[in-house]
Amino acid sequence: MTASASRAQRDVSGVLADIDGAELINSCLDQPNHRLLSIMAAQSYRHANGFDKISFSRLPGSDVRLRLHIWPGTAGAQSDPDAHNHRWAFVSRVLCGALANYNYAVAHKQTGEFMRYVQTPYTPEVGSTFAFVGCATLTQLDAIRVAEGGTYSLSAQEIHRVVVPENGYTATLALELAPTRDTADLYTASSFKQTGVVVDSPRFTSDEVRDRLTLLRDRLHQGAGT
Repeated sequence: MTASASRAQRDVSGVLADIDGAELINSCLDQPNHRLLSIMAAQSYRHANGFDKISFSRLPGSDVRLRLHIWPGTAGAQSDPDAHNHRWAFVSRVLCGALANYNYAVAHKQTGEFMRYVQTPYTPEVGSTFAFVGCATLTQLDAIRVAEGGTYSLSAQEIHRVVVPENGYTATLALELAPTRDTADLYTASSFKQTGVVVDSPRFTSDEVRDRLTLLRDRLHQGAGT
């Protein structure tokens, strides 16, 4: 990571620490109409790694993105997450629950236990495509346990996966920096993906976003003893 990128992540960490999660959610739910929730719903969906990704709109002229990641802890919602990196660096804070962030070193080879796919960004017209580009081996570097109120950060190139307690409700608030890469990498032991496959996860409705935000708000209030 460059010195400038490291400074940017520290700056974003400070910004994230100043955001009150409950107030942010209230500001979305207290809108007099559903316009804001409809905009959020068009960019929100159930991620293949087992969590609900709720996206807030970017500010005009800004490349920084704020998202909620919610693992609902319900039957069928958990999955064995694939290791991956991102197109952007990010900082994430655990609002409630807990998680473990596993970081990996990768060696690209002609043979290996994991298949490497290059993922293109999602577009409403196409979805997101995965192109098989070879095999790899992954070596775990560390496992960072993050409790409620804790934060962790990653550069765009770092490979990781997040695991939450089985049947436990966990929610994080993540700030993403401007993308620095055109694609991301995904490493999976599953052979279900094919070269060029298009993935278009159904977007939530505004009611589904409202229900998830309401449940998270209630959880945060319970944790605060209010």
